[in-house]
Amino acid sequence: TRNIIVSCSFYETWLTHIFRSVAEACVVGVASCDLGVVRIGRYCVIERGTLLEPPPHPYDKSKYVPLVVGSHTHIGSKSQINAAAIGSMVWIGDNVKLGKRCIIKDNCVIESGTEIGDGTVVPPFTRISNKKTTTYQELPPSIAVQLQEVSISRFDDFKKLNPQ
Repeated sequence: TRNIIVSCSFYETWLTHIFRSVAEACVVGVASCDLGVVRIGRYCVIERGTLLEPPPHPYDKSKYVPLVVGSHTHIGSKSQINAAAIGSMVWIGDNVKLGKRCIIKDNCVIESGTEIGDGTVVPPFTRISNKKTTTYQELPPSIAVQLQEVSISRFDDFKKLNPQ
């Protein structure tokens, strides 16, 4: 059985259908979609205690921007995600805060404990760490293959522990 926790009213049936149709998603976080849409790609892992919450529209506060998470993406535990988009093959560590309407492009690594402000766009192949000061590092093109292999390997492990 899959651990899927959704906190929705109107979209609950629709979102649950999406999670089930994305057979390769291992989701244990919470998606808050009372007024917005959350789309999650294939082979994604969302760890326990993570909140995915669509951000409010910048001009019409009664509407919400859809939150889209690309395939082969890992989001660590206890993270708060208010982003508009997270690309494919992205690794987000534990306790990460992504501000409203920020966009994380493909093949990025956001290390644990990092906070990214509202409206920030992180270019592809970027590593962001937050040790004493926030640093940015360009990643090699091979990171795309590495992140994809890790996500498929984790999914294979998940299938072995949870046979259908």
